[in-house]
Amino acid sequence: MADPADTPATNAPLMSPATSGLVTSGVSSIPVTAGTTGNWYIHAQQIAVTYLVNNQYDSSLSSPISQPSIKSNFLHAKCQVQTTDMVQQGYTYSGESFIPQKLTMMSTGASGGFGTSGSIQTTLQGYVRKVADTDAAGNFTDPQGTCMESFETIVNNQPGPYRASLDTSANSNFVLNQIMTEAGTECLTFDPNLIDL
Repeated sequence: MADPADTPATNAPLMSPATSGLVTSGVSSIPVTAGTTGNWYIHAQQIAVTYLVNNQYDSSLSSPISQPSIKSNFLHAKCQVQTTDMVQQGYTYSGESFIPQKLTMMSTGASGGFGTSGSIQTTLQGYVRKVADTDAAGNFTDPQGTCMESFETIVNNQPGPYRASLDTSANSNFVLNQIMTEAGTECLTFDPNLIDL
């Protein structure tokens, strides 16, 4: 088995090519197969986010009798992301499994949007189980290890002050995806595509 420190962390495929047709992509399920003993790659991920919408003021337009105008607004998010990747040797499972990660958002938004503050929590961690990949020498090539990172990111820059009319559930997935994409750069095996948006 290769030393985990020598194995580059790459985004692993969600399912192995030989059996990926057994599971519908994006649906929690376990394929109906007989118990299979072998080497399995397991991936699990979760994230927690707190955020606040901030205004960017134009101080050059302020004076002793007027307040500065708002040039733009942005969402400032503080995030904690965690991934666990392992290879289990000689385990028996009924087949490969794909369970999308589920999130719950609590916000001040009235229309299903982000509002001016809130938090996003993982209520069901994302999970992938697939046959472990090996190279020609029999070394495991799937990433292994645990990543825990805290980071901050600024997303959803918009001109002018915050407007609730533009902050709806219809456009929240775009903003959420910006945060999840950044999480994937902090923990390289965190997969935004595993999240049920």
